Amino acid sequence: MRALAISLLALAACDAYDEDLGSTPFYCGPDDPACPRGYTCVDDPAHGMMVCRSDSSNPSNFDCADDSDQEPNNGLAEAATVSLDSASTYAVDNRAICPVGDKDTYAVMLTASADLEATIIYEAAGSELSAAILNTGGVPIQRATQVSGEARTLRAFARNLPSGVYYVQVSGGLNNYELSVALP
Repeated sequence: MRALAISLLALAACDAYDEDLGSTPFYCGPDDPACPRGYTCVDDPAHGMMVCRSDSSNPSNFDCADDSDQEPNNGLAEAATVSLDSASTYAVDNRAICPVGDKDTYAVMLTASADLEATIIYEAAGSELSAAILNTGGVPIQRATQVSGEARTLRAFARNLPSGVYYVQVSGGLNNYELSVALP
């Protein structure tokens, strides 16, 4: 009997699941409850989406930029159009990867063979971001890498791309960024 009581006590004290999903917001689920225990589903005014926030977190720790005029632009079909010619650069600032899981995708049409460069600068207060130049099918052909000596700056450079549609996609944790796309 004593062995049974000890076994039951050991089982009650052991929980294989970590219920702490962190303080970074994530999309609410479609069913009720929309968020796991310890999280509340709230409106994210920057994107007009509902996100789960940790009840113990302070949501004012990071202030996402309001780039709702560009949303949704998560996938290839929703990509924001980038207009470029060989003498211009497409540049935007005050963009956000928010909530976590968000992606920002930009479509670039090359009318002739060209090099394509994308530069992303993100804030120190947020999470690290990643970026890539994608082909027409959404497959990365050049991932952005950290620019030497420039903290929080990423660069992707693809040489001699044939004419066609390409995409620049920014993703990662919660952060604001600036983007520059050029045909150098």
